[in-house]
Amino acid sequence: MAHEDIKHVIDRLRVIEEDGLDMDNSKLAKLAVLAKEGLVPEDEVRLVRQAVTAMNAGRMPTAQQRTVLLDMLGTFIDLVTDNSAMFSRVKGELKKGGNS
Repeated sequence: MAHEDIKHVIDRLRVIEEDGLDMDNSKLAKLAVLAKEGLVPEDEVRLVRQAVTAMNAGRMPTAQQRTVLLDMLGTFIDLVTDNSAMFSRVKGELKKGGNS
C-alpha cells in the first residue's frame, strides 16, 4: 500500500473517530466471520473486534489495532480489485450511494 493510501486511511480513521462509527451488531458479526475465514490472521480477529468496538464508542483504536485494520483494508482492496465481478458490484453500489 502506497504512503498516500496509508495517510488517507489514517485520515479516514480520524473522521470516523470524530463523526462516530455506526456498526450494528449484525455488521460486526459479519465482519468477524470474514476475519475468522482468513481476512486477517487468526490471532488478530480479536483485535478487529476490539478496534471496531473502540471506534463505536468514539475512541481511537490502539496502534496495534490500527495496523490490523490497515492490513485488513489492504486485503479488502486486493479482493475487490482482483475480481472484476466484485469490483463492478462495489462500483455500482457506490454509484447508487448504497451501503450493502
